[in-house]
Amino acid sequence: MDGAETTQTTIAEPTTATATESPAPTATEPSTDSPTEPDTEMETPDPDPLGIERASLIWGTGGADPILRNAVASAGAGGTVILGARLLVNVDAAEFRPAVDGRIMDGAGTQIDTVSHELPEAVESPDGAFPYWLQLDTAGYETGTYTCELTATDRLTDGVSATAQFDFDLVEPLDTDDVELRSVEPETVPKGEPFTWELTFRNLADRTSDLQGDLHIEIAGRRRELTDVSWTLPALSTVTHERGEFEFDEPVTLRFDVPSHDIRWEIEVVE
Repeated sequence: MDGAETTQTTIAEPTTATATESPAPTATEPSTDSPTEPDTEMETPDPDPLGIERASLIWGTGGADPILRNAVASAGAGGTVILGARLLVNVDAAEFRPAVDGRIMDGAGTQIDTVSHELPEAVESPDGAFPYWLQLDTAGYETGTYTCELTATDRLTDGVSATAQFDFDLVEPLDTDDVELRSVEPETVPKGEPFTWELTFRNLADRTSDLQGDLHIEIAGRRRELTDVSWTLPALSTVTHERGEFEFDEPVTLRFDVPSHDIRWEIEVVE
């Protein structure tokens, strides 16, 4: 970053003195002085006020340290993927309000998309890393390798991080035979009590990709599409995805299904 210092050397002109008789040589002790070491100490630059310690694609946001423990290298093309970053606050501040901006490049290095997200309110500055994530809709993306560049900004101080970069692959979504629904929690909930359900899936395929499809709900015999889903499942692994919140004031049987993968489950709302 610093420019190199230029040292100018002056070459002395040769002398033109007349020759005289050389004196008798005298013996001298060899010098034992060590050569002078150059001063190599450099000033350590101040860290960026906000830093990105790690960034990657992640399969989910649950658990401790999801940016590290839930990192994956691929997801299903056409679905919604999660970009994760571990933020570091390098200044003495009680609060910060992070925002993250991203650029997506294709395999040829051409920018094809942007994404951004910021917290609406300030939060307490962390002692360690602060996990942050944002979603990227890959509808219309082809399978292949992509590059993501993320930059974080603190809206309170305008401090900006250095850019973090990572590559990820978009692959074909998982087929029906690739996925098993292992368990659903809860199976029953009291009426009037908000709840979040957890689905535990097993990916039987040897590639990390997504279960993609339309989620339907049936209540009292009336079935409708609730939303589209895109759950990233690591290869040959069992993971749990959360969904919610829901709340129902009367007893009812909730029937959910993702018909593209023949997946169904029920939750009973009871007195």
